[in-house]
Amino acid sequence: MIPGKGSSFYSLIRPGLPFIGGLVALAFMVGSMADTRHRLHRIKSLQSNAYYDASMKIPDAPKMLNDMLGNRDIDNWDNLRGPRPWEDSRAMQTEQRKVQSK
Repeated sequence: MIPGKGSSFYSLIRPGLPFIGGLVALAFMVGSMADTRHRLHRIKSLQSNAYYDASMKIPDAPKMLNDMLGNRDIDNWDNLRGPRPWEDSRAMQTEQRKVQSK
C-alpha cells in the first residue's frame, strides 16, 4: 500500500474499474463482429455456390469431346518432342525427319 493514502478496498478498485469495463465492452464487441463476419461469409458462400452451379453446367462433355476429336486415329501416334536448351535444334530436326521418313 502507498503510505499516506487510504488503504480501503475502494481506493484500489476505483482506478481499475474503467479498465475492466473496457475489457468487458471489447469482449462483447469482438463477439458481435465475429458473428456478423461468419454470418456474411455463409451468405456469400451460398450465393457463390448457386452462381457456380448455374454457370458451370456442361451439357454433354463426352459428346462434345467426340465432336471435337472427330474420327481421328488416337490409337496410333508418335511422341515427338522439341529440342532441349542444351541440344542443337537443327540436329534434332534432322534426326526427327530421318525417323519420320522410315
